[in-house]
Amino acid sequence: METTLANSVINKIKDINLKPSSSANIDTGERALSFLGGTYLLYKSLKLITNRPLLALEGVAASGLLIYRGATGVCPVYRALDIDTTDPQAIQISEIPNS
Repeated sequence: METTLANSVINKIKDINLKPSSSANIDTGERALSFLGGTYLLYKSLKLITNRPLLALEGVAASGLLIYRGATGVCPVYRALDIDTTDPQAIQISEIPNS
């Protein structure tokens, strides 16, 4: 029973594709903040592992996603919402006339 469960989990992990499937869709600043935020969250979560293990594991999972987002530049949520922040939109600046 345990061997079957272990093999099932191992096969599911092998099926996970961590390589980015497409080009980056987040800007360099967002990537840096995601990576730094993920590493800080990982640090804080690992400090909690003995006192509050469930909360710590949730933090580790979230930090892994942030670190992945920062390292690859691919955000699956942005991809689903069709958002791309690598190409900033044109900003029109106009001067307000003095009255």
